[in-house]
Amino acid sequence: MMKTAKFIKSLPDWSGNAALYELNAPIGQKRYNDDGELIDLAHQYVVVSEASDIISGPETYIFGATETGQVVNYAELGGSRRGSYTHEDVLRALGYELKL
Repeated sequence: MMKTAKFIKSLPDWSGNAALYELNAPIGQKRYNDDGELIDLAHQYVVVSEASDIISGPETYIFGATETGQVVNYAELGGSRRGSYTHEDVLRALGYELKL
């Protein structure tokens, strides 16, 4: 099965260029819950954000999100990169084909 990332909407309230995508194959993330237990999360929706930080320069990050674009937590998901990368670049590096 081909992995796809479907563009849902732009997120104009973010600094830089950010958008919400729906993934047909969720991205996994290990996190500690409030009880200190390591748990596995699976994110079907992600926010991809291209921005430029005054100290580190350009960066493109991926965050787990809800279907409305609310970030679940700000721990960067695998595939996030420093440098000038587009949304398509980081999603393709994770094996996703972008669908508009």
